[in-house]
Order: sequence, then structure tokens, then C-alpha cells
Amino acid sequence: MLLIQALWVAVITFLGKFDFFIGNVMLQRPILLGALVGLAFGNLREGIIIGFAIELAFIGTQMLGTAVPPDFTVGGVLGTAFALKAGDSSSVGLTIAIPVAVLSALLVSFFYAVITPLFDRLCDKYAAEDNSAGITTSFMVAGFLFDITFAVIAGLAYYFGTGTVKEVLAAIPNNLLKGITVATGMLPALGFAQLLQNMVDKKTAVFFFLGFLLAAYLKVPIIGIVAFALVLISLMSFMRNQNSKETMTSSNSSTLENGDDDNEF
Repeated sequence: MLLIQALWVAVITFLGKFDFFIGNVMLQRPILLGALVGLAFGNLREGIIIGFAIELAFIGTQMLGTAVPPDFTVGGVLGTAFALKAGDSSSVGLTIAIPVAVLSALLVSFFYAVITPLFDRLCDKYAAEDNSAGITTSFMVAGFLFDITFAVIAGLAYYFGTGTVKEVLAAIPNNLLKGITVATGMLPALGFAQLLQNMVDKKTAVFFFLGFLLAAYLKVPIIGIVAFALVLISLMSFMRNQNSKETMTSSNSSTLENGDDDNEF
């Protein structure tokens, strides 16, 4: 049973890293990987809940340039898997996912700094020889090596770490566990803050506060806020089109009047 679960962890981690081949389709996010882990472990509901909690903690995390963020893919898979194995809540999943994500990010940095440049040199060599097949092969081998490395590591970490994780969780005092629960409850706010830092500006801040007021004071559910947003977007789009038509009409009228004046002159 443990071996089968470890194999599933490896396979799901491989799929999470598979954007190297198929492009970024958000498959690497914890909210999807947690659901896959829950499905594989026979507890889809808890997998979704734990994956969603981990997603909130990493929602504003993206790789920008050469800055390597915590590896939320491996962290999401192992955090969900260990939490389901221990039969604990999403707070425990977060407690496991965050340090795992940080440690995995170190391996990602090592891979990008040491392994990837070797394949870059091969691609340069094949490019100089006008060998497109060699470039494609190098790219595919590098991607597969990257994916399989993290898949194997995640599977082994789950297989050999389950007993250790259970012992660690049992040894954590209740007061400390409550403190960890409170701290992890603050992480979603931090994730949203990171996300809003990139999205919100003077033009869009008013809409953010409008949604907040609708939810906090009028108790409008998320579906209702989305409906309000769709209506507001439709009205703004209609008004913008009307203004564009009026501007175009005014411009054409002005051109015709100037043309008539020239003819009369």
C-alpha cells in the first residue's frame, strides 16, 4: 500500500512538472495536484481541501526571471500526501508543504545553475551545425531529466518519510500546533497580498475594495460578486463603445465641416 502511494506521488509530481513539455496550463498548482493526490489516495474531498489551503499560501508565488520561488509543486504534492496519510487537517499539510517547497527550490536552483547550462552548450553546438534535430533532442532530454528527478525524489521522500512524519506530528505539543495553525491561517493573506501587489493599481483598486465591501458588509457570496463584476464589465464596455462612436462621429463631422469651409473659400 505504501509503495503504491509512493508511486502515485511520483507520477503526480511528474505531471506537475510536465509544463516543461506542454506549456503552462496551471497543472503545477497545488489546488489541482492536491485533488489528484486525494483521488489517488481514495479521499478526493480532503485532497481538494488540503490542496486548496496550500494553494492559498502560494497563490502569489511565480517564477520571475532568475528568481526561483519555493517549489509549490513538490510542496503541494507531498504536503497533501503526508496530511492524508497522517489523517490530519490542512494546517498540517501547510506545515509540511512550506519547508518541503523551500528545500525543493534549492534543488531547482542547482538544476538550473549546473545541469541546464550543459544542455545549453549542446544546443549552441547543434545550432552552429544547423542541426535542429539535435536541439530538439537536447531540449526534450533536459526536460525529461528535470521531471523524472523531482518525481523520483518526491516518491522516495514519501516512501521513507511517512513514519518519520507521523512521529514528528505526534511529538508536536498542542500549544505549538495551535500556533502553527494560526500562522498558516495568515499565509493565504500573504499570498493574496503578493498577488495584489502585481495586479492592483490606481485604476483597479476601486474594484478590489468594491468586492471586499460587498463580501464583508453586505454578505454577498462569491457567485454574487462575480455576477456584479460581469454586469459592471458589460456596462463599462458598452459605455466605452458609445464614447468611441461619439468621438468618431464628432471627428467625421469636424472633417466634413472643414472640407465644406475649404470648398466655400
